[in-house]
Amino acid sequence: MKLGFKTFFGLTVLVGGIAFVKYVVSQVKMLKGICVSSSSLNWQLPLFNALESKALGESIDVEIPLDVTILNKSDLEVDVKDVKFDLLFQGIKIADVYNVGEFTLKPKSNLTMNLQVDLIQFTNSELSDVGVEIAKIVFGTTDEATYEVSGDIKVQASIYEKLTIPYSMIVKGSEILEDGTTECK
Repeated sequence: MKLGFKTFFGLTVLVGGIAFVKYVVSQVKMLKGICVSSSSLNWQLPLFNALESKALGESIDVEIPLDVTILNKSDLEVDVKDVKFDLLFQGIKIADVYNVGEFTLKPKSNLTMNLQVDLIQFTNSELSDVGVEIAKIVFGTTDEATYEVSGDIKVQASIYEKLTIPYSMIVKGSEILEDGTTECK
């Protein structure tokens, strides 16, 4: 009798465990239908002006409108938990980009997120490097500014299903050389 109960209990736990693992794996596969792309390049000029002011030692009071669009192709509602990007100008890190608050993305929908852009505190050497790059653009010795936005977006469908989505955008002048995640293409 005891052996029958132990066998029954063991099989129940095994079947339940297998079902749970299958559920989590299928949910994570569905989360792969989430992609990210940039909404616009309206942030370039305000960012360049803010960098120029900072390089000249002036105070900066400008909002930089950097947005990304997140597309949810999956059948799951997901929460966008955390966005953390680095913003580079001519290969020099100039800003941290992040979300303020969490957002819920319904199944088969998209969401445009306005992100916060904070210029970093430059060392004198970094500020000098940024100033030189700005001068090259202003005086025409470099054709176009190159910006890179890259980092991760963390989404979650439940306590078990979490996904980190890498994102990268490279812009040279007004041409987008790379934008988004591979799932968007």
